[in-house]
Amino acid sequence: MSTKKKVGILFTGGTISMTIDKEIGANVPTLSGEQIMSMATNVKDVAEFEIKDFDEIPGPHMTPEKLLHLKDNVLELLNREDICGVVITHGTDSLEESAYFLDLVINHEKPVVVTGAMRSSSELGYDGSNNLSSAVCVAISDNAKNKGVLVVLNNEVLLASEATKTDTMALNTFQSPAKGSLGIVDNNELLLYKNVAHRTFIDTDKVENKVALFKSGIGMDDTFINHAVDMGYKGIVIEAMGRGNIPPQMYEGVKYARENGGNKMYNIAITGHRPHAYKFASKLPETNFENAFTSKWALSFMDKMTDLIIAKVKQYGKVRCITGMALGVDQLFAMAAIRAKVETGNVVVHAAVPCI
Repeated sequence: MSTKKKVGILFTGGTISMTIDKEIGANVPTLSGEQIMSMATNVKDVAEFEIKDFDEIPGPHMTPEKLLHLKDNVLELLNREDICGVVITHGTDSLEESAYFLDLVINHEKPVVVTGAMRSSSELGYDGSNNLSSAVCVAISDNAKNKGVLVVLNNEVLLASEATKTDTMALNTFQSPAKGSLGIVDNNELLLYKNVAHRTFIDTDKVENKVALFKSGIGMDDTFINHAVDMGYKGIVIEAMGRGNIPPQMYEGVKYARENGGNKMYNIAITGHRPHAYKFASKLPETNFENAFTSKWALSFMDKMTDLIIAKVKQYGKVRCITGMALGVDQLFAMAAIRAKVETGNVVVHAAVPCI
């Protein structure tokens, strides 16, 4: 009887499954999971596998609906006693988005590892087989338990919540610039550099597709924001400058969205350490209080935030409050949101601070 652990592997496509089509001169997904596994030398010496070809698409073709279906497939494997962990192959263009999505919606002690490749199997130096082997080594490691979803490429192991693609060609493209790697794979073992303090989990089986994403830049105006509102988008996310600054004409679109959003849930988000580090017209205004970092600021901050949230409940019927990770303003905002929830019953709190 084999004593090797068993890993479930879900193949979704991406460069790791591609070969060059000589007629069109470009890479296309052609390899099955079994074919990719056959190139991962000696990996069968460390584990047993259950392989499923979930899809055969490049990274940009992934959708929220497919991710929900992928989540169900992952949980089905994780909930089996004979499976110690799951590996997912994925196109690198959207790998970080899919990995983070799965990290948010899957809450399981067994490891989930996402990997891919920067070179197709038709190119010299194909990295897919090494990345897949490293991912398997992480999936069978006890050190990978209770770490959430992990991203493994080029022998580096990253938390899905911190990983980002930094280069379109480099083999070590996935990095965590702010916080560094979780660890590395060395001699077929996972070596940890740090631990996981806490994770965010969202228990859901639904996803809202109609959310617009805009990146702010010099000279941008309100055209796109106004159009999103008029088209009935449920939410708008703006990648602002600095600590939440946008061009003045773009801010007109924010005001238009607030005035013409209709009877929708009002969303409040505070993610920075100091909400009013800068004060000028195009600063995104989430609150109307003065700078909280004064004497007796904590109680005053919570009181004003509680009153603001309750006022928004009266105006919109229901409010969602989302906090970030800081132990200063974010912690106090979470406490204020909970106070408002107790008083009104119509506040949904998504709090990431450790004390909540």
